[in-house]
Amino acid sequence: MILSFGKHAGKELSDVPRDYLEWMVSKCKTDLATYQGELDRRDSQEAATQTDLERLVQAGYRELAKKAHPDAGGSKESFLALQGAYEQLKVVLRELKEIPK
Repeated sequence: MILSFGKHAGKELSDVPRDYLEWMVSKCKTDLATYQGELDRRDSQEAATQTDLERLVQAGYRELAKKAHPDAGGSKESFLALQGAYEQLKVVLRELKEIPK
C-alpha cells in the first residue's frame, strides 16, 4: 500500500517509519473519539424531549428561587429578575415546541 498523504506520501507503507505510523494511529483514535463524541451529543440532544427541558428549567428556577426570595435572604429585585428570566425561558420553550422537526 502506498501512503497517499502526510510527509511520507508516495512511500510504501512498509517504508514509513514506525514512530510516524504510531503517531498516525494515535491521531486517528483521538479524532475518532472526538467524532463519536459529537455523534453521541447529537443523539442525546435529539432524544431529549421538550418535557425534559421544561423540567430542567423548572428545577433550576426553583433552586435559584429558594436563594433569591426575600424571605430566604434574597432581595425583591433579584427575585423579580429571576422570575422575568424564567418567564422568558418558558416563552422560548413554547416557541421551540412549535418548530417542526
